[in-house]
Amino acid sequence: MTQLRARLIVILSGLCAGLIFVVVLIRLYLQDGYNVLPIVLNDFIHGDTFSTPHGRLALAKEVYLPQNGSDVFISVLTAPKFHDARLSRLFVSWMQTVEPKQLHVVTDGQHDMWTKALMDAGSTVVFSNCPRHKKKTRSMMCCKGGTQFEQWYRAQEAGEVYKWYCHFDDDVYVNTGALFQLTQKYNPEEDHYLGNWKQMSARAYHNKDRISLERASGLHRYSERKRDDYRYANGPAYCISASLMVRLEKYLRGRNFEENCVKADVDMDDILPGLIIEGVLGVQITHIPELSDNFYNPPVDDPAWYKRQVTVISWKIHLSSAKFHGLDRLLMYHCLLYPHISWCR
Repeated sequence: MTQLRARLIVILSGLCAGLIFVVVLIRLYLQDGYNVLPIVLNDFIHGDTFSTPHGRLALAKEVYLPQNGSDVFISVLTAPKFHDARLSRLFVSWMQTVEPKQLHVVTDGQHDMWTKALMDAGSTVVFSNCPRHKKKTRSMMCCKGGTQFEQWYRAQEAGEVYKWYCHFDDDVYVNTGALFQLTQKYNPEEDHYLGNWKQMSARAYHNKDRISLERASGLHRYSERKRDDYRYANGPAYCISASLMVRLEKYLRGRNFEENCVKADVDMDDILPGLIIEGVLGVQITHIPELSDNFYNPPVDDPAWYKRQVTVISWKIHLSSAKFHGLDRLLMYHCLLYPHISWCR
């Protein structure tokens, strides 16, 4: 009787464990609209395999495919709540196509698996210590924007030589081959501001009331202004030449960024660089449509179009090739550009 009871307990325990496992898999599959990461590879950069909320994850050596563009300082802005859902996918995809030392990630909070993996690979991860809120606020975004620019100037002071500063959000896939081709077209010793621009109109970005453009933009507060209107690169992606970064230091480095956000009365970190660059310094933005913004609608199933883009917002990727069945959108795009990777075949 005792043996029978023990067997029943073992069987019931196994059934319960199996049921829990199935429930967990279903929850992971549905979490944040993403599939479980479908990566079953040989080894990680240092031979490690990590457990993630999306399953076991490892990287094969073949995934590390650095492109020729080590003179570009790449800054990625993220937050702890997006590390598993976003940063994980960037790390296993386009972040493997740049030299680790040129990659600088700004986030908050404390180290986790992904920030440690980035640092182990040789990249820089900076914790901003900025105010943290459930929703975006001016103080939080402008503080983190200043932290991003601060890292550029510290790198230069440490003797690192970069010709370009490029900012990307954590929901953006960066086609680094196209990015480096783009930056090579322009002289970094001249003032260049590359982005998919938006016009600052007479309606204040932060206020529903119609007021003068000068008051809306805050330009009346800058005695050195060169013009009374300006355009700015929409937040997901933009690049600034080294020459222009020198001129921007007193406006955008560290605390200067946050103080000028208040001075100009703008509430988003992507607007201030445009205000200073165009409105104060008088340097016009160079419109690059291949640098994605939040307002475009990309074509569906047009691989040639996607290959031409410098950046694409991950949740706007529309590729439905049966060849990539089971991959989420961002990894599908990575496989389009690098089809020889084993988990893409």
